[in-house]
Amino acid sequence: AAAGLGTNDDFNDWSRPQTGVGRFQVSEVNGERCSGANAFLTKAMKRKNCRIRTGTMVRRINFDQSKTAVGVSYDLVGDDTCTTFTAKLNP
Repeated sequence: AAAGLGTNDDFNDWSRPQTGVGRFQVSEVNGERCSGANAFLTKAMKRKNCRIRTGTMVRRINFDQSKTAVGVSYDLVGDDTCTTFTAKLNP
């Protein structure tokens, strides 16, 4: 505001002009911006029960009766069939 710029308290409110300065949430590690993959997937990829599939579009997250996610339904890009992956829990 001291530099003559207005404030913007909500960068997600597209019903108003997006000019101005304000605080907003970012993914960061050690003061540097990072992607969601760096923030979450890098660590998860080290797990034996994690499989990353590229070239896919998730269509549905499948839940059981207790509202726990148990798998996903997805399409491979360029393929018309929908594949369902069901998670397996290791006791």
